[in-house]
Amino acid sequence: MPFSVGHVCPERGFVHVFDDTSLQILFSALDTISDFIDYLVKKETFIESGRLCNAAGEEELLGVYLRETNQQGEHDFVFRQARGEEVILLGEGFWDTFTKSVQRRRQVEANRISYAWDRLIEKFAHHITNGTSYYPRGQPVGHHEQALRAMAREPRTRRRLLARGIIDLLENTHGSRRRARIISSDRNLPCYVFLAFPRADEPYSEYRDQRRTVLEAYCRVAKLIDKRATEIVGIATEPGVSDDRSEDHIVLDVSEWTAEQQAAAKEIQAETGILMNLRQTTGVEPEYPTADEGKTPRGTVAYRSKIGRNDPCPCASGRKYKRCCGNRYDLHGFPRNDSAADHRGRIP
Repeated sequence: MPFSVGHVCPERGFVHVFDDTSLQILFSALDTISDFIDYLVKKETFIESGRLCNAAGEEELLGVYLRETNQQGEHDFVFRQARGEEVILLGEGFWDTFTKSVQRRRQVEANRISYAWDRLIEKFAHHITNGTSYYPRGQPVGHHEQALRAMAREPRTRRRLLARGIIDLLENTHGSRRRARIISSDRNLPCYVFLAFPRADEPYSEYRDQRRTVLEAYCRVAKLIDKRATEIVGIATEPGVSDDRSEDHIVLDVSEWTAEQQAAAKEIQAETGILMNLRQTTGVEPEYPTADEGKTPRGTVAYRSKIGRNDPCPCASGRKYKRCCGNRYDLHGFPRNDSAADHRGRIP
């Protein structure tokens, strides 16, 4: 049975089959490994449920998936008008409607900044695979792999937040100042420490070694702030705007954080003053931006600070969150009463 999908050979897992057109559509709409794998998993579950009778094409499945979210705030095959075990037949038009929507155009525009994160991954990978990484010298590719894997796990919407965080830090830090920013962990995603570290008159080798040492210190102290973090990725570079810069990256596995490590981190903080006086900000990163800045459409995947239902709404309307953006919009910006869903993330 060529071109079959599903468990053709159960012991070998689920089989997905795409033609050139559908594969190009998938890779253009789901262009991170996390977003792509999440779609495949949800599609497997949907097909195995027996509810899918027929679909006009892969893109129609994708159109439904990207328009809807489940109760956990994840994109899923949710059919709000279907009842019980009714089977689903998807005709044409779901993908076309999605691609022509205002929300999709705004999403594409909002995603532009996120590709700075992709370029940073590619730059690290280029130097690692070509043996031109400055530090640590002579280490095998596997030594660097964990940090790159962590960065590559980030979905597209959170990459916007990360890219904007590091770009803003560099643009607003004078060349002679040292500044850092922490972006807290989110579910299975790491905590990040971005460090803008200036160079004085010391030799370049001393500067790089010192910068990496300070970066590691920041990462260890960051665990005191983001207690939920199980993995911390640090990225350091020169402050200011310049095409001529270098970057360091490290990763710390803090999933088993001992009392000794806690005490050592507190000692570093006390001696150096690292991350002692934090200015905490919160932000909302909706997957589908609306015309009203700061308003998050309901039913979309968003990265935001932890907002209680009775907290002031982050859109500055003066109303409680549950009475405003938390109970206001559907994916396309129209009012609806489905439960709000989001991914959580804080930006100290």
